[in-house]
Amino acid sequence: VGSEMCIRDSNYITVFFLKDGRLSKELIRNTLKKAEESLSSKGFIKCHRSYLINQSAIQGWKKDGRNYKLLLKHTNQTIPVSRSYIPTIIKDEPLVPKTAISPQEAED
Repeated sequence: VGSEMCIRDSNYITVFFLKDGRLSKELIRNTLKKAEESLSSKGFIKCHRSYLINQSAIQGWKKDGRNYKLLLKHTNQTIPVSRSYIPTIIKDEPLVPKTAISPQEAED
């Protein structure tokens, strides 16, 4: 599975993945819960009620006020981490300095 992340939208999920080195997306009729059940053995973790993320796609994380965000390797997107998932995801020192900003924020 080459997927980077899944985003929930009721009975559909948007799956983001790399295709020929470019980020692509596809809308699939499935629930995030079913996707989590089938992808957890492939390295996907839930970091938010609306997001599953491939652990190998995580570049690092940063703290933004009281919130945490995951930085991804192949995109400018940041993914929120819900407070209930912080203890399981944010275990070590940040892979990105706390003062770092994502490439997306640098453009704003």
